[in-house]
Amino acid sequence: MIVHGSRDVLSVAFLAALFTSLIAISVGMTAGLKGGMTDMILNLATNAVLSVPSFPVMLILGSVFKVTNAVTFGLVLSIWSWGPLARAVRSQVLSLKEREFIEAARVMGLSTFHIVFRELLPNVMPYVAINFIDTMRAAIGASVGLMFLGLVPFSATNWGMMLNFAVRQAGAIYLPYAMCYVLSPMAAIMLLELGGVLFAHGLDAVLNPRLRS
Repeated sequence: MIVHGSRDVLSVAFLAALFTSLIAISVGMTAGLKGGMTDMILNLATNAVLSVPSFPVMLILGSVFKVTNAVTFGLVLSIWSWGPLARAVRSQVLSLKEREFIEAARVMGLSTFHIVFRELLPNVMPYVAINFIDTMRAAIGASVGLMFLGLVPFSATNWGMMLNFAVRQAGAIYLPYAMCYVLSPMAAIMLLELGGVLFAHGLDAVLNPRLRS
């Protein structure tokens, strides 16, 4: 069940990271390029997201919306998780749009679509890729937590539901022989989180030119 349950955990984490990255890139790119009132409104929305802890919001969303599959679960996890990446993308776009190659692209009359997808996006993708792994790690913990609390019980094989069953039905807290039902999914979560940390550090070492030098 540990191996089978990893499918739900990884699929939800991947979709949550994907939706978070798409929202953050859209908001950050738009705010950095447009400026003015658009930047002010999007920056205000980003500050609102950053000022409120994400997990309590996920608890509310998980109890309000009916989550029946990994896609809707990923959306619930991503609705309040895009703030940090959006702020970072906006900062990088504000810096990049003053560079010579962006000015040259504008002088040549290249479209905004070309500037965004051929000039700006490739320069911010290394940071987005590293953040994608970190977002997956956070989504794993959040999804397991919501499952453990019983707010999003869409899959019985999820590690969070396994912990829920172990504590509430098997009595793992009180019975020593039932501790394996708690320790097994916890060990899997810890190893997966550790693997995500090591992978993110390795990816940063490869993609970050300062670390390469």
